[in-house]
Amino acid sequence: LFLEKRDNMAYSMPPLLVVFLAILGAALLTCCGFAIYVTVMGNTAIILHARPVAQDNYMREVRARNLEKL
Repeated sequence: LFLEKRDNMAYSMPPLLVVFLAILGAALLTCCGFAIYVTVMGNTAIILHARPVAQDNYMREVRARNLEKL
């Protein structure tokens, strides 16, 4: 039994290409999973909810006070 260092050049693809293809496959699988999720669950997670008018007024007042202090 001889324990020698492996020769990576025996493979048909370089190791760096294998890693790149694995990362590309994972990214593609993630995109497909997100597309299926949006199709099944709907697009409710991406909708931006409008702020109440009272909150907008309060934010305007705070901005005005901060500008006066400057």
